[in-house]
Amino acid sequence: EAGATLSSGFAEHQLFRRWIDKYHLDIELDWLDPVLHFRSPLLDLDIPRDRNKLIDALCALPQAPRDQIKAFYAHQGAVADTLWSVFDDLDLLPPWDLKALFRHAKRLPSYLPILRDVGRSLEDVLRRYQLDTFEPLKHYLDALCQITVQCGVSEAEAPFALSTMDYYGRGTAHVRGGLGRLAEGLCEAIQRCGGDVHLANRVKSVVPQARGGFEVESRLGKIMVDAVILNTPPQVIPKLLPPLKKIPRWLKQTEEQLDEGWSAAMLYMVGEAPSTASLHAQHWQMVADPTLPLREGNHVFCSISDEREIERAPAGSRTMTLSTHLPLKTIRAQSTEERVAYVQKVQNTMRDTFTARCPYWSQDIYFGMTASPRTFERFTARPDGMVGGAPKKKGLHHYLSLGPRQLLPNLYLTGDSFFPGQSTLATSSGGARVATQIAQSLSHPQQSRRLEWV
Repeated sequence: EAGATLSSGFAEHQLFRRWIDKYHLDIELDWLDPVLHFRSPLLDLDIPRDRNKLIDALCALPQAPRDQIKAFYAHQGAVADTLWSVFDDLDLLPPWDLKALFRHAKRLPSYLPILRDVGRSLEDVLRRYQLDTFEPLKHYLDALCQITVQCGVSEAEAPFALSTMDYYGRGTAHVRGGLGRLAEGLCEAIQRCGGDVHLANRVKSVVPQARGGFEVESRLGKIMVDAVILNTPPQVIPKLLPPLKKIPRWLKQTEEQLDEGWSAAMLYMVGEAPSTASLHAQHWQMVADPTLPLREGNHVFCSISDEREIERAPAGSRTMTLSTHLPLKTIRAQSTEERVAYVQKVQNTMRDTFTARCPYWSQDIYFGMTASPRTFERFTARPDGMVGGAPKKKGLHHYLSLGPRQLLPNLYLTGDSFFPGQSTLATSSGGARVATQIAQSLSHPQQSRRLEWV
């Protein structure tokens, strides 16, 4: 795992569960409860799987406005139910055919609660329910939004933020062996289905051919393909493709939105498990000072391995993966020397936050490694180690860029920079939708050259 993370999509009707069953993936899941431990001077809360239990816990906080919390979560639940049901059914995602449009028309009444929130921030919705001054809830939602929609409640586009508030209870599980095990299982499924997977084989160029298709030059040679999917930020495109005659406006806008986003600093540690620790994996979200921005070590997400994951750490020990957000603009404004000092300072702050908010896990660390924006850029080719996609800040532009992005005939862009956006489930759903469109667009798929996954 590159970062501290949880993933949803494992419920019976969701994408990963369908793939696990269809392709007989060797994936073990642990259904954690609580899903997350949230620790801050303002709030000490274990987040349960059950949504109603979470609401009860919030209502039990000192001076909690219970009626307003329940009314707010009733509205939030209506929005989340509608949007999650759309993302659980890939046929409802754009591009739409007549059948999909008819299905959406039948669902129109369920979309009405969402329209009220379009173009508004989550803070606007909290204000409507007189909850914008209830600091514990606002603080919890600020931290939740930071890891789901990449910005705080004052900026987050309300429908997206309201839907991701259900993240922990919508098929969210720990993958035994780490989330990388899911990626391995999917690669194995591609190979069993007749596909090729080339690892450690970086693509150098993608050149459109006069007769159609593309010549893909990789480290290990050239491959001829009918279609290409680029899972990259748009900033990488000039390094791969010949100069475009005209750069689409939407591509420029995506670049600008990503420039408002994030890189990351990491700590990878191994330590002895506390004597009172359960066997199960744990996920912690920690804030040192709630009056400061949730980034640069003041806000840390931590994933701790399962006792039974002995391929990750010796018996009795656990791996601990810690991550924090770094503003891209800050990184880009620094010289190499300034960046080194800045990242080291952030990583020291991360250690301090971990020690203060999770003292029993931070006591017996005996091995550690670090990662920086330079590390992510080296291994992912994402400029300045970009992570998380574009922040979902309030605005109507989100609804004008739905569906797969086609840059050239049979050349598509997907990943966290494009719809549906950030998260393992969202990027996988977007990729699956692009694959469907490619299959439909190829005029004679049965005669086409074999597609290769690079």
